[in-house]
Amino acid sequence: MFPKASLIQFLATLSIVSTIGVKVGVCASPAANPIDMSQAARDAEPEPQAIFGDIVACTDANLSGDCTTLGVTSGVCTCFTGNLAGLNDQVSSMEFDLGAGATCTLYEDDNCSGGSVFVSNTGIINNFQDIGFNDVMTCFKCFQG
Repeated sequence: MFPKASLIQFLATLSIVSTIGVKVGVCASPAANPIDMSQAARDAEPEPQAIFGDIVACTDANLSGDCTTLGVTSGVCTCFTGNLAGLNDQVSSMEFDLGAGATCTLYEDDNCSGGSVFVSNTGIINNFQDIGFNDVMTCFKCFQG
């Protein structure tokens, strides 16, 4: 715990820094907090879309090797990190079970960025070499049709 004099000096320094226009990551008072945690603000946030289908991603061609089934949420960037890290830059085939009119974009880099391939039909891509995207996929984003 800070001694009272040190805490007062710290808050005074924050006040001076705030006055000269430097953004500080610590808020000295609730009025300075830019995050609105009111119930009205939380109610205004859009609800996440429901899972509308599945993708099976496999490390080898023809839906073989290590395969993982992933639920797909419309408009959400899904990256192969954490427990999916084994798929990062390893996917060689995929099956899309997303329904008519669904589209997906497959990305090379984190946060759905970098080189990409657009998939406009659902079904199976048996070999990513055929589309020039073998073992480079890091993320994907799909939209319900």
